[in-house]
Amino acid sequence: MAEDSALVEKRNELKHQLAAREYVTLLELILNGTDRLIQRLLRRQTPVSDWFSALLISIVSVLINSLIAFALGATYALDSEGMLLQVWIAGLCFAILIFAKKVNHLIHDTLCESTLDAIESTSDLVDLHHRFTAFYDLRKQWLAGLASGIVLGLYSPMVAASIKDWPSGVGMTALSVITFFLSGIGCYYASLIFGLPNWLSRYQFKLYTADPSSSEVIQRLSDMMGSILFRLALVFVVFTLGLIYFELLTSQTANLFLAVAMWGPLVAIFLGSQQAWRTIITRAKWQTLNEIQAKIETIKAEQNIAEEATMETVNRLIDYHDRIKAKRNTALDVRGGLNFINSLLLPLLGFVIGNIDKMLALFS
Repeated sequence: MAEDSALVEKRNELKHQLAAREYVTLLELILNGTDRLIQRLLRRQTPVSDWFSALLISIVSVLINSLIAFALGATYALDSEGMLLQVWIAGLCFAILIFAKKVNHLIHDTLCESTLDAIESTSDLVDLHHRFTAFYDLRKQWLAGLASGIVLGLYSPMVAASIKDWPSGVGMTALSVITFFLSGIGCYYASLIFGLPNWLSRYQFKLYTADPSSSEVIQRLSDMMGSILFRLALVFVVFTLGLIYFELLTSQTANLFLAVAMWGPLVAIFLGSQQAWRTIITRAKWQTLNEIQAKIETIKAEQNIAEEATMETVNRLIDYHDRIKAKRNTALDVRGGLNFINSLLLPLLGFVIGNIDKMLALFS
């Protein structure tokens, strides 16, 4: 009884923390801080949309970069192509901010509404709590953002300038640093997306005995990962369109690298999550199958197997055993497979749109 009370108490504690948004990313804090600033400036009582806050951050980033470029005399950054390039980079900022907050809320809501209730062990809930506490450490997020912003943010403009034959990369440095700072935090957060299914696969879940793959928690987790993949693919579309439009890919090798960079994470997340759900489902199936097998062995040891009633009971248990064993071990269905294919097609769509002029030339 004490163990049951501890389980309920820990479950309610985690639900409260997730519902109260105590586990937040640094990107979410940036959005929330911008929202509070807007409310104060406009004397609003209600929060503004996340989309508006992300858009404002992107616009301010472009303005800061343009002022620095003007002060340093980097006029190429202020011409039409330079401004379009800044708009694209700011679009990446916008996409990363929205992706991080929406996905974080999606994960927390899914855990609150179905996953935590299905976890049967107090120790598993404690482990999940410790993992979340360690992962959402703001210092780690700051370090990831600063490392990416300083290294890639300073290096990328010089590479782009050499490809585009610009005088120097300084005109885009400020915006690049901001974008890669946000990207670094986003990449750190993406490790949660990779790791969460693996964490959950180690826990004991209460599933539908006759067909574990049809359990609500499995379906909700599978839908969650499918939605995350689709959102991530949209971010990749924005990234792909800009690289192609501004001709920052100068060789077939670079195009191949882009394909791997876009599709690799999508495939890895999909396969990793499917393997995790398979592990959970298979464990639950074998738990039930072992119980049935033990029951059959007990009947054989304690009763006369030759009696008709005993044989009928054993046969029914065997039939039940075989029906459960025949159930699928995966959460993947036709709808999930189609959603995954759609996610893979989005970066390809961005590639096609970016090269539409070349493709039209082939048919002209």
